[in-house]
Amino acid sequence: MTTVGGIGSVRIGTSEAPHVPETMSAWQYSKHGGGADALSLSDNVPVPKPAKGEVLVRVRAASINPGDWKLQSGLLPFLPLRFPATAGFDLAGSVVAVGHGVTQYTVGEPVFGRAPFFKMGALAQYAVLDQDGSARKPASLSFETAAALPIAGLTALQAVRDYAGLPLPAAPVAPQSAKGSHDSSSKGKSSSSRCNARVLVANASGGVGHLAVQLAKAAGAHVTATVGARNLDFARKLGADEALDYNSTAGKQLIPSPSPSLSAHAAAQIASTADPYIGGRYDVVIDCSPNSLAVSAVDRVLRPQGKWVHVIPPLSVFALGLWRRLALRPKKIYSVMMENRGADLEVLGRMVGEGKVKVVVESSVPFEEAREAWRKSMEGHVTGKVVVRME
Repeated sequence: MTTVGGIGSVRIGTSEAPHVPETMSAWQYSKHGGGADALSLSDNVPVPKPAKGEVLVRVRAASINPGDWKLQSGLLPFLPLRFPATAGFDLAGSVVAVGHGVTQYTVGEPVFGRAPFFKMGALAQYAVLDQDGSARKPASLSFETAAALPIAGLTALQAVRDYAGLPLPAAPVAPQSAKGSHDSSSKGKSSSSRCNARVLVANASGGVGHLAVQLAKAAGAHVTATVGARNLDFARKLGADEALDYNSTAGKQLIPSPSPSLSAHAAAQIASTADPYIGGRYDVVIDCSPNSLAVSAVDRVLRPQGKWVHVIPPLSVFALGLWRRLALRPKKIYSVMMENRGADLEVLGRMVGEGKVKVVVESSVPFEEAREAWRKSMEGHVTGKVVVRME
């Protein structure tokens, strides 16, 4: 074991350990609120030190998630911040030092993952990752693609596999913290585990949504996606069997309109039937909408034993009153409690590397322009992810 740059114990591979400076450049904010204008590029931020089980990474790329600026805004009060806070969580880069007890990595290996909460700071030259909450970057993935995966990918994978119960790589793990409106013993075991399950992904063009569509298709599901009008072709290219403009009548009702070629009698039968393969009913609704779908709309299209899976923060489910309104029904409602599992990042990296899933990066900006990337994410309507790259 060797000490590098005053950082701590490291395990060195075949090459010499790189010099690690004491300070770095990082985008930070000093209080809640202010949005992109409150971000400042600081040049004298202490480089974080990897604790037991952690690795220090030289960041090559980072991505921005809605949760990043919601945290800054104070909309997630159950997650307290320490100011000044370095912005961002998702990153990819190369290991430059490892803490005590790290056996998974050596210096120089390319990795990607989500930074630990109290050591957040992906928009920086250096950041810390937990060895159990990160994974080696496959050679076929660019640093930008890998940086776009962690939070959106983990949320989508766990929503589709662990909560909705669709068959995907790795044994489903039922999150202990997830509570359904009835008992949760059927999680991962419902009829949605069939390869012919019908799934609706709402708001399917964002970071989580565009991955959820592809993962549901990879599991063999029939997928309907709701998106803005400009993204209808995008949703179809992702593999969605049906794409609905969420501002249209069909999009608000969450059911595709019958084909004009059908007779009035056939159209009426389709509109009234409970058969999911004719009437557009769903086994699972994966709700990526920032304000949640209307309860009445979901209640009408979700099958009696169906699942409504939210990817919004769990407290929002209670605030919206959804839990109370569905509490006495056989339908189940879940809010995804995303778990930072390195094994799941490996699954995602492998699926992307094999071409089964594509990570869409709408824009990639240099580190010096991270404020504009933050602003773009806050404005909404991002197709896929926004990435910040280190030049």
